[in-house]
Amino acid sequence: MKKLLVIAECINKDSTSEGIGTCSFLNALAEGNYQIDCVFFQYVQHELEEHTHISERVNLIKIRNTWVDHLIQWARPVRNRLNKHLGYDLLRNRRSFRFKKVLNKLLNDKEYHLIFVRTIASSLASHKAVLELSKMRDFNWIVNFNDPAPSSMMPYPYNLKLQSFSRKNRRDEILVRNIVKAASGIASPSLLLTERFLNFTAINKDPERLFRFPHVYENLQTTAGKSFLNPSKFNLVHAGSLLEERTPRYLLMAIDELAEEDSLFRDRSKLTFFGSLHQSHQKDFDSFSHREILDLHNNRIPHQDALNVLRDSDILIILEAISDDSPFMPSKLAEFIGMDKCILALSPPLSETRRILGSDYEFQTEADNVQQIKELIKYLFKEWENKRSLTLNSPLLQKYVSPSHVIKEIDRALKIFARDETILINK
Repeated sequence: MKKLLVIAECINKDSTSEGIGTCSFLNALAEGNYQIDCVFFQYVQHELEEHTHISERVNLIKIRNTWVDHLIQWARPVRNRLNKHLGYDLLRNRRSFRFKKVLNKLLNDKEYHLIFVRTIASSLASHKAVLELSKMRDFNWIVNFNDPAPSSMMPYPYNLKLQSFSRKNRRDEILVRNIVKAASGIASPSLLLTERFLNFTAINKDPERLFRFPHVYENLQTTAGKSFLNPSKFNLVHAGSLLEERTPRYLLMAIDELAEEDSLFRDRSKLTFFGSLHQSHQKDFDSFSHREILDLHNNRIPHQDALNVLRDSDILIILEAISDDSPFMPSKLAEFIGMDKCILALSPPLSETRRILGSDYEFQTEADNVQQIKELIKYLFKEWENKRSLTLNSPLLQKYVSPSHVIKEIDRALKIFARDETILINK
């Protein structure tokens, strides 16, 4: 049985999308024929003691936050000054030190066929720790990037507020290049994001060592009655955080116009947002004319409750920033696909969402194309009204976001690394 070590920075699926992604990844691995250890070290605000949402086949090794970790994390003004003036990331270096200490001891006692390293956002603490260990030890490791890192690699408009930390960005760029160069393999949920990393670092990586681990859909049991949606309505739902860069303005304009033109749509439809809603969008919500259609839940809800809402929805909305491209694969996209839901994708033409759904997918357009958004929703409402099935109906995509795809890619990596070792022995 192959031994795997997963290193993670969040396994709290009720607090972050990375938490959802890591938990789904671990549970997918647990369906394979592996022995799995997972070392995890979470930010203070994501701490949790109960881990029943992760398979018992995964041996969890927790790094606990000490009083020093609490102090550093909450000393944000000090950390910001160090980042800005010296380019020194106090929190990352502390977390990387803690990771390295635990991992060094673990690797003294055990050997693994593969180490898979996850991070959260642009933390890179786990990546940095494994990079430093790789200079002292020989092991196979795949580094997974869930988001662009360093921050300077973020696409427009996410990169507009990063200039004040230019020294930190320069150091981060060097760190990421070293990580990509040293790792045995590179992975991300998105083909476009992997390409972005390779272009950014200008490192030629063997295509065989580029691995694709899209977010995974776990077929969890939903709970009847645990949804705030009215089943008699045509429910359009946006799930998850609505960041400042992802404006709902044009979606709201399209629905406003449609509600003005069609009284039946106005009476029978509901547009629901749930998750953290950035305050900058409040003026757009306030100017929405048909308030009886709008239902706002400005808070993150437990993941299980979110799945229940998705289950009862008719149309699930992916809303991305207005930009030329978007390399992100939203973690919720895997759940939308896995639940076989009709998706309204408001994404740039060059985006991972559109790449996955395919160029011939009907219900996609740009997030600022009011007329097209209106026409798509009008058509979908008529389909719902006539009681036609509103599903994605794509077994191939469902397989792509299934545990079997994760197992297939891990097995591919293990074969490549085993072949490398055989070649070295024969030399």
